[in-house]
Amino acid sequence: MEKYLKLVNDDELQNHYQFLHQNPEIGFDLNITYKYVFEELTKQGYNPIPCGKCGLYVDIGNNKEKVILLRADMDGLKITEDTNLPYKSKNGAMHACGHDMHTAMLLYSSKLLRNFEFDGCIRLMFQPAEEIISGCKEMIENGVLKNVTKAIMIHVMPNTTFNTGTVIVPDSGTITPSCDNFEIKLFGKSAHGGFPHLGIDIFTVSSLICLGIQNIKNSELSLDDKVVISLGEIKAGNTYNVIPDTLIIKGMIRTFNNDVRKFIKFRIEEIVRCICKAYNVKYKFIIDQSVCSFNNDDNLRNEILNIFDDKDVFYEKVKSSSSGGAEDFSEVSKLVPTNMLMLCAGKKDEGYCYDIHHPKTIFDTNVLKYGAALYTMLGIELVKLNNIKK
Repeated sequence: MEKYLKLVNDDELQNHYQFLHQNPEIGFDLNITYKYVFEELTKQGYNPIPCGKCGLYVDIGNNKEKVILLRADMDGLKITEDTNLPYKSKNGAMHACGHDMHTAMLLYSSKLLRNFEFDGCIRLMFQPAEEIISGCKEMIENGVLKNVTKAIMIHVMPNTTFNTGTVIVPDSGTITPSCDNFEIKLFGKSAHGGFPHLGIDIFTVSSLICLGIQNIKNSELSLDDKVVISLGEIKAGNTYNVIPDTLIIKGMIRTFNNDVRKFIKFRIEEIVRCICKAYNVKYKFIIDQSVCSFNNDDNLRNEILNIFDDKDVFYEKVKSSSSGGAEDFSEVSKLVPTNMLMLCAGKKDEGYCYDIHHPKTIFDTNVLKYGAALYTMLGIELVKLNNIKK
């Protein structure tokens, strides 16, 4: 690991990060970020390949029969940054999940890889729209997995008890839940608030639906099912004395069990259908975005642990938790052997005391050199293993 760290020009890497942090963008609308990454890769002599809506990748190497895929996500969040960083966001959005770090690290890894010769191909995947669990599917549909035999993602993590640069290696098997974002549209009948009998009150109907949905977890599922059903948004009306004719409820389902996942979606629609029929309300039930659970491949995990032991990488093995955080790279994990690694980016007792997705989240930027070196080392060592197994 040390030989890779020695090659890092930290000032250059920090410049990448600070530019990306100041210019967070949302979903697929990544014009600034996409242009920055594309132009930097081009300056290095590569030929970046556009892939889907605002995604791109670059292939490094001379043999594309077996490809090692390394992923960085690029999008930010609709959060107003509340930090004192001199390079804080300028546009009302925020990189509160560390995707700017992932992008900077992988972008600099492309430069580090220039220092090594290897027989094989390392594909660097720069992905949009992870936060809305849509970007990975989009890139898969546009060919990013062609000839890929193994895939790696790294996610930075502040507010930890481990030193910055420590690699967290989760268990094999399912490590993140599936996620289904749903939308329920109710269509009633508008009326003056003083004459409710002339309309259909969809507020009452929506409250019954919300109670019914929450009761699925409370009364129809076991303690062992590890389910989250959350309602996050209800919108209707625009004044106090008019009964509106439409209402929208938005929520999400997260679970580690695919059978439970199917059951919940079935029950939500059944509850909506029955209540709406009773109150003469029409409806639409839509699964807006969804991803499956993430599977950490056991064989690939063992290969990574052997690489870490051989290259003196400091890591911690952890039991996979029941965290509710979903990850859209799970769509890759169901198609090719894949592993997720976490990279510690700030100890709680050193002031990095906010978790991701918080407006005050900050990361220890010393992690950047570790991440760039880690991407580079894993790409090269996994290519070597591919060659051994030909």
